[in-house]
Amino acid sequence: MTAAFTANSHQSFAVYFLLIFKYFDIGEQVYSNPTMLILFQLVIFLLNFWSSQCRKYSSSKEASQEIKITADARWLGIPTVPFEEATLPGNFSLLHLRSIIVDANFQDAVDNDGETLIPPTLMDFVTTFGSDLGSSLGLAVSVSSGGGITQDSIFVTLDDSKNYLDAAGRPTHEGYSINITSQGITISGASPLGVWWGTRSILQQAVLQNMELSYGDVVDAPGWRVRGVMVSFSWCLKQLALTHS
Repeated sequence: MTAAFTANSHQSFAVYFLLIFKYFDIGEQVYSNPTMLILFQLVIFLLNFWSSQCRKYSSSKEASQEIKITADARWLGIPTVPFEEATLPGNFSLLHLRSIIVDANFQDAVDNDGETLIPPTLMDFVTTFGSDLGSSLGLAVSVSSGGGITQDSIFVTLDDSKNYLDAAGRPTHEGYSINITSQGITISGASPLGVWWGTRSILQQAVLQNMELSYGDVVDAPGWRVRGVMVSFSWCLKQLALTHS
């Protein structure tokens, strides 16, 4: 911001300098006086030097910002999801996945904050997830309840909804987090619905990353409680009328 302001200031000063030069009609005096001519050339040189230094500073600042932006890892998908890669790099292969374990303490939990009149239980959501792994990725895994993650498994549990905030800073029951290690994957949701969105992200990344998920952590939450799409039927009807006419 400072560099941009300085560069703009240089342009303004140069314009003012030339206007004064023209207004007082001192061109002949400058060019006829060697000392004045040298001073005039020195001022122009300093302005050009100042401008070039400002541009260099601005370019280096923008480059450092671009590097910072690129370093912010994300899971590309619909939508993109913030992802923090583990210090020790590596991948967990879903081809080694053996089972999905639902936290026994929450297997019958339901999401009472949503719009569904008869919300599915956590076990219902995870059972569907197990079927999706089979139909979408060809993985045959068992679904059971238990107390924690085991080797080559996905452990599903619930977390405090206060840990997941929307764009307005309000707790959201649709947030979730994913932890991926060499042992397996842990999905923690603010509610069973949050877990459901976590399973959707796993399915997308399994396809996009060729079944190899990098070690790291994901924390995601919707920006707004109510989302939607507006379709303009009037515009569609106008287009149809124009086409038929």
